[in-house]
Amino acid sequence: MPSGVFQKHKQLILVTLIILLGLAVYANSLHGQFIWDDGVFVRDNAYIRDWSRIISVFAGDSGAGSSIKMNCYRPIQILTYTIDYALWGLNVVGYHLTNVILHIAVALAVYRLVLLIFGSLPLSFFTSMLFVAHPVHTEAVSYISGRADILSALFILLFLIFYIKNTCRLNLMSYILMLSSCALAFLSKENALVIAPLLLLYHYIFRRRIRGWLFLPPLIISLFYLLLRPVRLVSFSFGPAMIIKRIPGFFAAFAGYLKILLLPVNLHMEYGNRLFNIIQPQVLSGLGAFFLLLFLALRKRGAKRVISFAILWFFAALLPTTSIYPVHSFYMAEHWLYLPSIGFFLILGWGLALLYEKKNWRFAALGLAACLLSLYSYLTVKQNNYWRDELGFYKRTLEYTPKSPMAHNNLGNIYSRAGEEATAIKEYLKAIKFDPRLLEAYYNLGDIYSRAGDHSAAIKMYLKAIEIDPGYTEAYYSLGNAYHNLGKIDKAMEMMRKAVELNPGYLEAYNNLASDYAETGNIEEALKLWNEAVRRDPGFATAHFNLSVYYFRRKQYDLALSHCDKVLELGYQVDPRFLKQLEPFRSKKER
Repeated sequence: MPSGVFQKHKQLILVTLIILLGLAVYANSLHGQFIWDDGVFVRDNAYIRDWSRIISVFAGDSGAGSSIKMNCYRPIQILTYTIDYALWGLNVVGYHLTNVILHIAVALAVYRLVLLIFGSLPLSFFTSMLFVAHPVHTEAVSYISGRADILSALFILLFLIFYIKNTCRLNLMSYILMLSSCALAFLSKENALVIAPLLLLYHYIFRRRIRGWLFLPPLIISLFYLLLRPVRLVSFSFGPAMIIKRIPGFFAAFAGYLKILLLPVNLHMEYGNRLFNIIQPQVLSGLGAFFLLLFLALRKRGAKRVISFAILWFFAALLPTTSIYPVHSFYMAEHWLYLPSIGFFLILGWGLALLYEKKNWRFAALGLAACLLSLYSYLTVKQNNYWRDELGFYKRTLEYTPKSPMAHNNLGNIYSRAGEEATAIKEYLKAIKFDPRLLEAYYNLGDIYSRAGDHSAAIKMYLKAIEIDPGYTEAYYSLGNAYHNLGKIDKAMEMMRKAVELNPGYLEAYNNLASDYAETGNIEEALKLWNEAVRRDPGFATAHFNLSVYYFRRKQYDLALSHCDKVLELGYQVDPRFLKQLEPFRSKKER
């Protein structure tokens, strides 16, 4: 067999092994429930259910489909959920399967990039196998909302592959794919801003001359992203004093990241948004490790490029997640390691490849690799169970971070949905205790009080949520309903108008505002609002039905029939008594 053909067959076998390992370690993740942000991005997201909303997906905040402000812009992530919904509906298996396939695609991109840069099959194979199996990635893979990290990593790696290919020989198709990958990375997650540092790293380590026609376009895309991004990057207070306070937290996180990469046990969501003191042991150990690795990277640039590249990759890819700027909700998070961890696995892979290339040590290298992969695979399969059950997930998270406001709030949501409202209230109050500005907890308390008929108590909670965030659309809508239930129609209309003003696509607010206008006798304004609602969404059956009823009362029978027929066409039931009232006019119309 010719050597070229043998090499292709060998690569095909290695790629197959990577794919099979990825499928094996994440097979038990497929039935995991919707957890944490999955409700906002998938379960309650109206945008993913309707392809006509694609423009809205690209127009603003990625939580807009659930009327929630998430302060993130990830339209490709939401677009993939739209595809998933078209294929699977709300069957979690399909969403998890997509995550697993994308994770394997990233592992293959790691394999291709390492092979392209260093030209070593053992190095690229060991690196990608370690990457695909390590349990630290369960937060990105087993958690449906972790998909943003996978997508951005995939497009960043593809961008680098096409960029490096074009440094050797310009190819129009590769050039187009390079720019497309760059744009898609930015539309997947904010950490695509590491593209520029990673390019500089490549040129620095390998002493490649920077070509303007190749280097400038991704920089221009980065600049356009920063200027035109519709969602602001910073969502917390920020200033020179805050920078100084948060720097020790980066070194604490750095030590934490090294620890869970080397010893991946007790992995969990939510590490908290802590501030650290420079003299704390975790900070000092992170500080020491950081400068030791930096010294090693700079010293080995000539002799051991793999070591230098791997360490500096780890540093560069961590830049967007330092929580110094922009400030994040947590000081560290396991899914933030998804892209940076490639540097860690590159060093491990280099050690194994070095051993493998010595003939007498080849079996030792394969045995050591098998042991590592077996350990990682076991821990990954075990960790997948953490993401399977929503109730168990939050209870276990609170074992590690008992003061997590969001974990208490989300646990309260589970109890609320189960009808255990007294227990839910306790969890919401704990959430507020640990974060007095957690508006979701106030809003959720308002919902419980509202369902119990205590509308005055509900109003207090909704007003508190609005005090924290004056742009909280859902709170205005619920506040309007509470005022309506107390008979305060003017206040109810004021709140509904505010909800519509904040979110012109809020159809339920249009409907309720129109109903209040109708109740006060202003039928013209009510009809105008219902018509606006069905113009925005022709499938909004409630507005069609209300239009049918009020057009009938105004003796505009053709319009009444038209809207009633639309309700039936959409698959909804209509009161038989109303249909009977319409029947004589249908007969006249047919004659």
